[in-house]
Amino acid sequence: MQRFQYRFESLLNHRAARLNSEKAALSLLYGERAAIQQSIVVLERSSERASRDILRRSVASGSELTALAAHQAYVAGRVAQAKSRILECERRINRQREQAVIAERAWKLLDRLREVDFEEWTYEASRQEEAAAGDLYLATHFRRR
Repeated sequence: MQRFQYRFESLLNHRAARLNSEKAALSLLYGERAAIQQSIVVLERSSERASRDILRRSVASGSELTALAAHQAYVAGRVAQAKSRILECERRINRQREQAVIAERAWKLLDRLREVDFEEWTYEASRQEEAAAGDLYLATHFRRR
């Protein structure tokens, strides 16, 4: 009996490669979102640190308070931009997640078909082996007579 060979092996490999590609793209988007979230944390810490530094002083000049207010406004604007980028990134993540799910379903379908084909091949191989064993038994049994 010849070795098992799945007729759609190259297509299965192609779909596996596509699935890996979709998962990698999703992973990059998660990394992008994490980087944006980290930038928000850094901006907010910067604003808190500046506020603490000014407010710890017993006397703060008007120009320092004005600079602090300008810095806080700047940080608030940057945080708003970053949150907007996170929302856009979330939309892209959702689209990419859908693509990954589609790719996984396509791969699983072919993989299940390969399993069914392998089970059929195994059954047929066992049947042929049993038939050959039966033929050998009969041949040796009739040869003895």
